[in-house]
Amino acid sequence: MAPKATKWLLFTYFIAMLLLCSPALAAWSNNIEYLRASEFMQSYSRTQDISFDRNLGLTGWIRYHQEPVKGIKVIQDAVTQTGLPIDELRLLRALVNVGAWSQIISYLLENPTADMRSVRAIIRGRVLYSPDDEAVAWLPVVVHFAPDYLLDYAKQFLLQSRLVVAAEWAVAATESNPSGAARLLEGQILFYQGYYDEAVTLLTLLSSESPEDADAAYWLGRSLLYSGKLMAAIPELETAARLDTSPDSAWALHDLGNALTKMGHCSDAKDAFREGLRRLPNNQSDVAQLLNEAMLLMSECE
Repeated sequence: MAPKATKWLLFTYFIAMLLLCSPALAAWSNNIEYLRASEFMQSYSRTQDISFDRNLGLTGWIRYHQEPVKGIKVIQDAVTQTGLPIDELRLLRALVNVGAWSQIISYLLENPTADMRSVRAIIRGRVLYSPDDEAVAWLPVVVHFAPDYLLDYAKQFLLQSRLVVAAEWAVAATESNPSGAARLLEGQILFYQGYYDEAVTLLTLLSSESPEDADAAYWLGRSLLYSGKLMAAIPELETAARLDTSPDSAWALHDLGNALTKMGHCSDAKDAFREGLRRLPNNQSDVAQLLNEAMLLMSECE
């Protein structure tokens, strides 16, 4: 037999044996559809003495391309049933691609040693844009993988007027790190929710611990004002205006003037409104408009 013919015979024999020994490769080489390849491999792994772990995992990746959610379920079953080592980053990427957020949360809660950098990237890309129920479900994941995000995200939820979610995150931030900033945010959220008495209780304790904190004094005074405790509100608002002389303090002076007006102290109220306007550059702000309107109404206060 000619050497050239022998080479072709050996090559053909090698290819035939390779295809016979590897049905998965045969499926791919013959361009079988993803789903059919997946079903073929599952059937083959059940009837042949081969590595079931490897085939079940690969089945999941094949099916993922055709039916992502079902494919991911196969992959997860492989991990659960056989202890199959898996490319965690690839799994998380697959879950993100199909928006399987509840599955991501469940996976991360069950795998607290997941790659920290990847998890934090997922948190940054998803949490603030998730619906309320999901945002709350993310909390234990964030507490474990990114506790430094808790306070900032609670503030962001407050700015989005998502008060229930903001309250949950603020409580978690306080439990993770009971700083003054976290407790102040809790008090602010209680105020915006209309729980003025609860806000007073929390902020009274914070203000007593931090008597030089202008924000604590302001929000305590404001909560007292809205709960109808005018006499108690006035000294807190005066303290806030004394500790902070920046343009932001105009809000404290506005609330102080309102409290004094309701108490009938018209002259002192006018002084508070004038001082608030004096602290504002060019009178260009929302509170400047409120102060000017208050001054116009002072003609009725005698």
